[in-house]
Formats: sequence, C-alpha cells, structure tokens
Amino acid sequence: MSRWTTRAVEAAGGPTRLLYATTTPEWNAMISAMVDPGAVMMADRPMPSDPLDEMAEYTSLPDELARRKVAALRHHASQVEPMVAQVGEERFLDLARWEFFRERRDDDWPA
Repeated sequence: MSRWTTRAVEAAGGPTRLLYATTTPEWNAMISAMVDPGAVMMADRPMPSDPLDEMAEYTSLPDELARRKVAALRHHASQVEPMVAQVGEERFLDLARWEFFRERRDDDWPA
C-alpha cells in the first residue's frame, strides 16, 4: 500500500505529510521472544525497524484504546488469532498497543 500512496502524495503535491508505519528493534525483539516472526509476519522481508529517536510519532495506547484496537484486529481472525493463541490475550494487547511512524526517506519507493 505504501508505494501507491507515496506516488499519489507526490503527484498531488502540496503540504501533505505522509508517515510510514514501522517498529523499533526493541519491539521486534519483544515479539521475536514470544513467537517465530516468520509464522506471524510477512517472512519474505525483514520486519521494519527504526530507532525510537528517529520516529516522527509514536505512542503506547492507553488500555481503552488498545482494547478497541485489539477488538478490530481480531476481526482479521485468520491473520491474528494464531498469534493470540500462541502468546495469550494480555501479551497480544501489550504488543498491539504500540504505534510507531517514521518520516519518508529519499530511498522509499524510488522512481
């Protein structure tokens, strides 16, 4: 999705700020300690990762919002439920509560 979104923002011009979802090395280590990332993530490429101090925005959602996010994610049962079953609901909530975004870089989707 980010390729076509990036190209659309470039074509439109203007003051649009486009951020890219990512994670941190620490978050990746936390999930890797719980599950085999190849079993629950896209295994054809490394998980995105950027240092926390390079994030444009990041947050740890408060409990109410994190639970709403998890409820929405669980509607994608075939993608999410194997991981929930493996790590448990509370650990999944702890993973899902984090949101990390970085700015666009020149090497993102070159022409």
